[in-house]
Amino acid sequence: MGSALDTYAFAIAAWMRYALGRSEAGERYALRDPREEEITGAVDRHQSAAEIAGRLFALPGLFPATLAASRTFAEAVTHQLGLMLAEGMRTAIRREAERCRA
Repeated sequence: MGSALDTYAFAIAAWMRYALGRSEAGERYALRDPREEEITGAVDRHQSAAEIAGRLFALPGLFPATLAASRTFAEAVTHQLGLMLAEGMRTAIRREAERCRA
């Protein structure tokens, strides 16, 4: 992709990865978010990046309506989240840092 949008999409995708409430090793952790129960309920048992992003974007008031409705942004976030889920956060962070330096 390589656009300025990617940096923001990466940040939102990283938060979504955190919102899953489990480490890459499968260990559970508390979100420490005022909407923890609602967020956890939305993403619990969902595995694909598209499902996770779609469910979180659909939560009322979690994201600005214009942003949540943007197909371009949703696709960028889903792409980044998919990489994080498939390759792990360390690889995703390293890739993003390299992209930003380029």
